[in-house]
Amino acid sequence: SSAASDVYKRQNQATYKPREVFSAGPVSILQELADGRMLIQVDSQVRLQLREEKQTLPFSIWSAEELRDQDSTPEAEQAMGQCKEKILRRLITITHGSEELQSVLKSDHWQKMPLQKFSFASAGVLGVGADLAQDLLEMTDTRDRLDTVLDIINRMGGASPWRVGNGPAGPQVPHNSTASPHNHRFIHSLYFIYNRLCVFFKAIPI
Repeated sequence: SSAASDVYKRQNQATYKPREVFSAGPVSILQELADGRMLIQVDSQVRLQLREEKQTLPFSIWSAEELRDQDSTPEAEQAMGQCKEKILRRLITITHGSEELQSVLKSDHWQKMPLQKFSFASAGVLGVGADLAQDLLEMTDTRDRLDTVLDIINRMGGASPWRVGNGPAGPQVPHNSTASPHNHRFIHSLYFIYNRLCVFFKAIPI
């Protein structure tokens, strides 16, 4: 019935309630699956914040406006520049076994990337969880976002004595090494970041 259909639609809307802050851009269809679903890629180009709901059913339509970062003082810009350098150094250390990735990280594209753009790009290659990714997206202070990214990298590998080499499938663990559970988690994190970098760097213009 029409009433039952309306109830279902409202339940569906509650399940997929939109976030107030999100990114948007052109959408490309990469693959159509056998069950009719589509694998898409969104080229995020702008960050938006919802303002007013114009329509609820059968799907939501909202007005939105661009969400920009706060203006920074010269002192904050200098501190952010230092934080960016630390993040790059750590990423370069993580990928020391790959000349290709080293070349990308040391390129002008990344070295001269504006601070705000870098704060999002560096977080993107780490492959953080959905909740943390949303927290980073909602931050309007570039310095807070850079500090958070640096803290993530430090917590992943700051205490590990391991040196990770590069093999055909990525970072390799020395077979004759003994390791604590912390070391194993660290190596797994490095391997994950390595593969994220491989995918990410192949998709960006240099």
